[in-house]
Amino acid sequence: MILEKKFIKRLNKARVLHAVKSYYPSPSNDELSIIYDSLLNILFENTSPVGVYKIVRKPFSMNYNLLNGYDYLVYCLVTIGEETEDIIDNFFNKNQFTQAIVLDAMASSFLFEISSQLFTSIYDYAKALGMGLSCKIAPGDGEIQLEYQSVIVNILSDSNKHPIHLVDNYMLFPSKSMSYIYGADKNVEPNSIDHNCSNCYNSYCSMRNISEEIRNPF
Repeated sequence: MILEKKFIKRLNKARVLHAVKSYYPSPSNDELSIIYDSLLNILFENTSPVGVYKIVRKPFSMNYNLLNGYDYLVYCLVTIGEETEDIIDNFFNKNQFTQAIVLDAMASSFLFEISSQLFTSIYDYAKALGMGLSCKIAPGDGEIQLEYQSVIVNILSDSNKHPIHLVDNYMLFPSKSMSYIYGADKNVEPNSIDHNCSNCYNSYCSMRNISEEIRNPF
């Protein structure tokens, strides 16, 4: 298992505000911008990004169409920690709903950013092994059921390296965490695209199709 803790703390403001406006249209853009700016340091000071991954041979039971042509899997977990959850809850308890909603969107976007940065490490590692990768495949977003999160967590379980574990209904704790896999194979050309929204079944994702949302870290 490979552990990554060195991440750049950065966020795309326009992407976050676009996401917030997609489901919370009441505040003006200027008001949202001011709130975002006031929360940015709070977010970065209260997050502890961690990513872990491991390449293993694909089990015979993983006969999904998305994984055809791949003999290996890369199991991945990433989190920004649980600190922001208490701050968001505190905003809600004080009836500061806009602050709570904006900070929640910022935390979710930051989680995606950390996942994209982790992909750069995975890409380099797989390329050094002579392997190409599929795009990111997340349980619950299509062919692979949400229950598969338990497999990923079990394979990468190590409380000394990260705090991620399962709670009710196969959900992850901390809540700002992600589990996912990549297919990997030596007969596949290196692929520097992490995620392609056109191949994602999660049509309700607030981050979907923002600037065509195909992440390329290079």
